[in-house]
Amino acid sequence: MPEVFEHSKLYFGQNGLRNDHRVLLSNLKEQIGVNFLSFGYDYILTNHYVGVIQVDDFVLEILPKADSEGIASHLPSSEIVSSKWRNALIQMLVLCYDLNITSHPNTNVSLKNNTLIDILFSYFLNEVELILQKYRVKKYIKEASNLNFLKGKLNFSKQIQKNFIHPERFYTDHESYTQNNPYNQILKYSLFLIHQVSLELNNRNKAKLLLSYFDDVNLKTFSKADVANLPKKKNATHYRTAMGLAELILRNLSPDIRVGDKSAFGMLFDMNKLFEMTVYRLLKKQESKYNSYNLTVANQLSQRFWRSKTIRPDILLNFNVSEKSMGVVIDTKWKLPRDKEPSDVDIKQIYVYNLEYNCEIGLLLYPATGNVIQEDKLSLYPFDGKPKELNHYLGLYFIDIFDTEGNLSGSGLSIFLNQLIAKCRMNSPEGHAS
Repeated sequence: MPEVFEHSKLYFGQNGLRNDHRVLLSNLKEQIGVNFLSFGYDYILTNHYVGVIQVDDFVLEILPKADSEGIASHLPSSEIVSSKWRNALIQMLVLCYDLNITSHPNTNVSLKNNTLIDILFSYFLNEVELILQKYRVKKYIKEASNLNFLKGKLNFSKQIQKNFIHPERFYTDHESYTQNNPYNQILKYSLFLIHQVSLELNNRNKAKLLLSYFDDVNLKTFSKADVANLPKKKNATHYRTAMGLAELILRNLSPDIRVGDKSAFGMLFDMNKLFEMTVYRLLKKQESKYNSYNLTVANQLSQRFWRSKTIRPDILLNFNVSEKSMGVVIDTKWKLPRDKEPSDVDIKQIYVYNLEYNCEIGLLLYPATGNVIQEDKLSLYPFDGKPKELNHYLGLYFIDIFDTEGNLSGSGLSIFLNQLIAKCRMNSPEGHAS
């Protein structure tokens, strides 16, 4: 199965990609409404979506990679590189979807020999197995039925309608304590999908085995919205990780998605949004460490800009330095700028954010990579031509959130915040190139 990085080409006639796949891939794009690739004369070009797609017998794994190192050939340069970025993607999903899988005893899944989707399936199957062993939820559900005995509340209108000539029967509204509830129904539907679409034999066999424990649970279809809207029950806390994984599985995975008579699916993630949420979550974890500065981290604070138009920066920081309240607006960018120079659009966007959110500093935050790293000091540059009473600045920062194996690390966030606070301690952010 071919692996490629985002923004890479894969040519027809190579790595299992045939010309007849062009129509199938095009139809899949239309079905799931995600522009995950574009077409050239004799190739496909992946965009900023990562994950796994399958049409008929063709499966493609798209891995994230912020820099261009190793992309010239469009394929990962080694198993080490692909394993690192597959792990990085999994780590971001775990963080952003609140998946507590790091402590699971059965999550030692090889990153080298399995695709992202195989790994997520394996995590989910292990969680379901754990639930069956210890925590399977029972829940009271409302039922209405015609019984030979009185149970619950008699439904008089139905009693007259159904039992006028059968006074020995009782039509009642009552509650039953059952395992046939939405939590277990979602688990069963997700197991059903894994058994249908997984190409990994062990996952298919395990899904089939686990399904046999759900014979008393109805098979119903669910969407990711159904999972997200489930009420939070105290006796369902042990389902939290399984429900998070189910939400991932149900994003685009459905046997109803077909292109012609061929099955197809895609489990895809927008890397721009995923990087933004990852940075926000990591910064949020730093709040308690900076209590002395009253640090607060917020994201996606929308504000009316013009008529019905709104603006919404990615992240807003507020903290106190030298008895002064500082506001910093952050715009995350997964794709690195050419020659470390931001685009005119990004510069103007930060300028507007600073003005509208009353912030002195606006930052464009990029991922640090092997060939693009952050300097020892944070550099800020004033906006020229601004009104004299306004002092606000723009900076670029390349933040290191991954170690050499693709694991998330909070140390880069601490370094960033320390540099930012140190810069704000200066009476005037002058000479910001130093």
